[in-house]
Amino acid sequence: MLSGYIEEPNVKPNSLSSEQDPSCQCVPKAAETSPLPNVTSTLDPSPTFSTYRQLRATIPSTIKIRPVPKFNDEITDVMSYGLLRTASIDSNQPARLQPGRWLTNSLVDLHAYEVANTFFEGNPHRAGDLCLLPTVTWYHAAENTNDRPDFGRLDPKVSPLEYKFVAFPANGTGCHFFLGIIAFASDLLVRCNPSGPVRTSIFVFDSLGTSYETSNLQGKMNQFVLRLALDEKLRLAELKAIVAIRVKVPKQPNTTDCGLYPGHFLSIFLSDPEAYTAHCKGETIMNGTVDEIWQAGSIETTRRVLLSLVNMATRYRLAATRFNSNVSPSSHVE
Repeated sequence: MLSGYIEEPNVKPNSLSSEQDPSCQCVPKAAETSPLPNVTSTLDPSPTFSTYRQLRATIPSTIKIRPVPKFNDEITDVMSYGLLRTASIDSNQPARLQPGRWLTNSLVDLHAYEVANTFFEGNPHRAGDLCLLPTVTWYHAAENTNDRPDFGRLDPKVSPLEYKFVAFPANGTGCHFFLGIIAFASDLLVRCNPSGPVRTSIFVFDSLGTSYETSNLQGKMNQFVLRLALDEKLRLAELKAIVAIRVKVPKQPNTTDCGLYPGHFLSIFLSDPEAYTAHCKGETIMNGTVDEIWQAGSIETTRRVLLSLVNMATRYRLAATRFNSNVSPSSHVE
C-alpha cells in the first residue's frame, strides 16, 4: 500500500508529433514520439501490469472512511488522482451490487477510479498519460449544453485534452452506461501540436451497441471534445474529420449489467493502451475472439469485487486518511 503523501514524478503529458512546439508542456521525451505503426500484425491480449483485482488484497489508500457520516449515511469516499470529485458511497448502495440490480453513478465511478488508480500506481512513469473524468461529465458537457462544464478536476483551468488518453464512463440515456476514450487527445490542441499530424481517435465501448444513432453520437462527441478544450485552440478541421469508432466488445446478457462494463473495458484497455488503441482502430489484429480479447469471463465477478471493496471499507475503517489527490504515485510502494 502506498504510504501517506506520494511524491510527484517529473512527468509531463504527452503530445505526439515531431513538429510540435518543444516549449509546450505536452511534448513528451523523444523516445515517446514515434507513432503507432500503420501495419497489420498479431498481438496477444496479455496485460502488462497487474489489474486492480490483483492489487487490492488490502484496502487502498485512495479510499477514505467516514467514521461519522457527513450526510445520507455516507460510509466512504473513493478518490482518484487528479480529481476533486469523489465517488461517495452511502449505506444503501451495497445492495445495488447484488445480481439483477442497476448500478448507480457512484458505483460506476468507484469501479473506474479503482482501475485508474491501479494504472497510476503500477505505472508512475505514465502519470501524465491518463485523464479520468467522472460519470457526470458526459451529461454536463455533451447532453446539457447550457450547463457550465464541471470536470471535477483539481485544476479546473487545465484542459483534459492535454493528456494522451481521456477516459470517461458515461450515463448516456439516463439508464444506460458506456465508456468513452479519446486516444492521443493532446494532438488536437494547437498549443501542443500546431501543425503536425493528428492521430486522435474517439472510441465508444457500449455493451448494448445501440445507445445512440450514429449521427447523434457523432454530434455529441464533437460537442464534448469542444467543451473539454476549455479556452484552448483546437485543430477544428481535424476534429470534424474524426469519426467516433464503436469498438466491437462483448455484449451484456441482460438489461441490468451495463454499469459493470465501463470499468471492465477500461481495465483491459489500460493493460496496454497503445496496443488496444491500434486494435480499436483496426491497425492491428489481436489474437482471440471478442470475448477473449476483452476478457468477458471476468465481468461476472465484478459485482463481488466491488462489493468486497465497499464492505472492507465499511467493516475495518482503516484506509489511509492522508491520501492527497493532488500528487501522483511514487515509484516505490511500501
